[in-house]
This record gives sequence, C-alpha cells and structure tokens, in this order.
Amino acid sequence: MEYRTASTADGATVHHVGLADRAGGARVRAEDVLAVRDGDRISLVATSTTGDAFLNTEQETALVKAVRAKLAG
Repeated sequence: MEYRTASTADGATVHHVGLADRAGGARVRAEDVLAVRDGDRISLVATSTTGDAFLNTEQETALVKAVRAKLAG
C-alpha cells in the first residue's frame, strides 16, 4: 500500500492511495484512488494501470480535473 499527499503548482492538494503489484522491482500493475481538493471542491477518481509508466502528481491532478469538467457538462 502506498500513500502520499502533494500540492500542485496551481494550488490543488492530491491525496493518493495505491496498491501496486511488483515484479523484479518494477511496478507492473496498480490500483489507485486519488482525492483532489481544489478550493472548496473535492473530486475522487479510481484508476487501474498496467506497466511501470504511472502518472506523476501533476498528471494525476490534470486527470481528476478533466473528469470533473466532463461530468459538470
């Protein structure tokens, strides 16, 4: 289980909880839940990735904001 909290350049706060399967030290599969607080709004996004190319904090935040914008119409 991995947990981290980070702030982004635009002032959002990302709380990341993940569970990763590893083989030979490399991350091969991951299940993640991201909670992003941006001002008075909180968004949650669950992701599932395969391979070791996972998102960094800025990319995670951009993903959450894009999902939120799409859902808002």
